[in-house]
Parts: sequence; C-alpha cells; structure tokens
Amino acid sequence: NLHRAHEKLVRKKLDLIVYNPTETMNAVDVDPVLIYPDGREERPGVLTKIDFAQLLLARAEELF
Repeated sequence: NLHRAHEKLVRKKLDLIVYNPTETMNAVDVDPVLIYPDGREERPGVLTKIDFAQLLLARAEELF
C-alpha cells in the first residue's frame, strides 16, 4: 500500500519510489504515484506504460 511505499523509501534511503496499485500491474495502463523523500507525492494520472516509462526517466534525470 501507499504507506508501505513511504516506509520503504525512508528505510532504503531512496531518492524516489513508485507506488503502483496492484490492480494495474498486468493492465495496459498504470496509475502510479511517485513518492519523494520530502513527502511529496506526484500523481500523474493514468498513463500507458510507455508514457510512464518516459516520465519516470525524466524524473530520474532531474534528480541527478
């Protein structure tokens, strides 16, 4: 769940973690939540997996 994703982010000292609801795991689209160490959550809405991959790469580039 979302709370566990926040805990994992802190425990592993990550720069970003993605929470993906289990109901979208085998779906064509995803409804991800990007979680940052400052507690911020980014909810881009429902995206195709390709669009989400592009968004995730962009966010990763912004971090480094």
